[in-house]
Order: sequence, then structure tokens, then C-alpha cells
Amino acid sequence: MSEVLRRYTGNALFILYILIITIDPTNTITHLKNVVFFLLLAYNAVVYKPDFKMLPAFLLVLFPVVFGYLSASVQMNPMGQEELTATFKAVAPLLLLFWVKRYDVVRLSIIPALLAAFIMLLLHVCVHLIKDMEFLLYTYSVAHNGMLNISTRSFLGFNVFGIYCNSFYCLLFSLYTFLFYLLRDKRLLYLLGTVLLSVPFIMGGTRSVILLPFVLLAAVAYVMFSKGKYMKYLGYPVLAAFLMAILVVIVLLATQEGDESNTLKYGHLLSYMELFTQHPEYLLFGQGPATSFYTVGFARMTTQTEWSYIELVRNFGLGSLLILAVYVYPLWGMYRRRSNDYVKGAMAAYFIYLLIAGTNPLLLTSTGTFILLCAYSILGKYPVKAEISDY
Repeated sequence: MSEVLRRYTGNALFILYILIITIDPTNTITHLKNVVFFLLLAYNAVVYKPDFKMLPAFLLVLFPVVFGYLSASVQMNPMGQEELTATFKAVAPLLLLFWVKRYDVVRLSIIPALLAAFIMLLLHVCVHLIKDMEFLLYTYSVAHNGMLNISTRSFLGFNVFGIYCNSFYCLLFSLYTFLFYLLRDKRLLYLLGTVLLSVPFIMGGTRSVILLPFVLLAAVAYVMFSKGKYMKYLGYPVLAAFLMAILVVIVLLATQEGDESNTLKYGHLLSYMELFTQHPEYLLFGQGPATSFYTVGFARMTTQTEWSYIELVRNFGLGSLLILAVYVYPLWGMYRRRSNDYVKGAMAAYFIYLLIAGTNPLLLTSTGTFILLCAYSILGKYPVKAEISDY
């Protein structure tokens, strides 16, 4: 097999994998998620030599999960079999780290991202044009393990209908790439791509989802124009005002009375405090993956809440620091490559993702591991002190 054929075959499998985890994250529609992943993994294992420099990163995530499982067994904390399997499945895609430097993961994700965004746009149009479409979508989502989140929420007095899926955060680096090109080259194609990829976020109906494109725009604008002659006189004040406006909106939304999401989050925090007070050993060894605890937010037992970083501590104790190290390291790697404009902006995009992941289940999931693969792919594509600004 020629090198060109090997590269195209690997790219095709990777694109298919990205498409499936984006539009079918629960694996209840195509039932191909596991099959395509193992095909991609097996293909790379046979065709390419693994980069064992990535072994520490993989082990730093795997070890806390395995230790957490053993710790829960010793403590006799019940673990849900389905949730435990899901945890190990979420870690499995990190095996692709051994070959990630051979792929431009961000570029490969653009076609699946555009297709997923187009599907979401069609769904919104159908909801507004077809009677009972919202009910049909809700019924379909429930039948497929809640793959879509459909709701009408009140933001600052305005009712906003939203459809979103956590897997659509896979569009993050694709959206960033189009924004980067748009501000740099100012072409219609990049404007159309930016608008289309912004649709799933702006019409998502949740705070972090709606605000993400605007925060990302501010970050990219800063990167592109920070070297300008008049930036300190005009650019910085405008950017500061824009960020201040976003901060005010966030504060208003976070303190909005009667908001169900805020009530749930505050209830979870109280329950975490009570749990760690009663079981301080969980701060050291963790309660274990797939274990449950009672939260007044849901008024029931649950295995997961939206507070992802606190969940890591609850599940893995001090082992959560190892997992966080793997997720935070790309920020350091991108900082060392900050002379490259694209990488500098990607660092901002990845930082935004880590902030959003704090209140969304986006770490040990197929979405979280995919974004992590994107980040490490960028590090592999650009050497340290790279001066080329073209992506």
C-alpha cells in the first residue's frame, strides 16, 4: 500500500469516526460508534508505528480510573455496570494519542462539523414550520437515550427555544478555524462557514452554548489584531468593553431568580459539601467511577452532575489531578508555540472549552476525548517556536 493510499484511508476512517461521535454520541442511531473506533484503532496499529512518547498521557488517565474502580471495590461502594462500562469506553479513544501526530484532526473535523451544523439548522427550521415537530423530536430523543436536549428557557425575560447536544462541542475547533480564516483573509466562504457552525451554539438554548461563539470571536479578534499599530488606543478598549458586556450577561444569567438550572447547580454544590464532610476519604481515594450519591439538586441518587471537575474529585480523589494534568498540558504546549497566530488562538479556544467543561459533562466522554485529540494534534502539527502563521 502506497503512502498516499494509507494516508487517505486513515483520514477517511477518522472523518467517519468524527461524524458518528458528533451526530450519534449515544450510539443509538447508527450503532456504529464502537465498530468504527475499533476499525480506526486497528488500522493505525497495523499500518503505523505508535508514538510511545504519548504513553504517559494515556496512563495518567487510565491509572486513576482503574485505581478508582479498585478503591470502590475495597470500600464496597456499589458501581453501576452500565456507567462503569461507559467510563472505560470514554477513556478508550485516548489510545489514538499514539498516532494523533499523523493526522490533522482539526482539518479532518471540518466536513463532519459542517454536516452536523446543517442538520441542526434543518431541525430548527422544521420545528418552526411543522406542527408537533418539537414533540416528535422530544419523543425521538427519549427513545434514543436522550441524545438531544430540547427546552424552552427564560433568559433575562426572553423565552428561548433551544435544541442542543453536548457532542456539538466537537465543532469548537472547526468554528475557531473558520473564524481565524475569516478575520485573516476576509472571504465569503469563511463567513458562510462561520455562520453555519455558529447555528448549533446560538440556537442551543443554554448560557454557555449561546455565548461561546461570541467569546471565541473576541479571543480570535484579539489574536489577529493585537499586533496592530493602534490596538492599544482602539482595540483594547473595544475588546475590554465587549468582554465586560459578556461578563455582565453571565452574572445576570447566573443570578437570575427562578432559573431551574441555577437551582440545580446550587443544590448539587450543597450535596457535594455534605458528601465530602461525611466521607473525607473520598478527597484522597475517591468514591469510585460509576458510583452514586444523593443530591438535593435532583432530589434523588445520581452518578453524575454538571460539575465536571468536582465529579472527578468525587470519583478519583487525588487521582483526578493526573487526569487534569493531561487535559491542561496542551495549554502549556500551545503557550510555548504562541509565536504562531493560529496556535495562539487555538490556545484561547481550548481554554474556553476547559472553562465550559467545568459546568458541563465534557471531560471523560467521547466529546471530551475528541477535543483533547484535537489539542494534541495541534501540538504535533506545529513545532515549538514555529513562525509560520498559516494553518
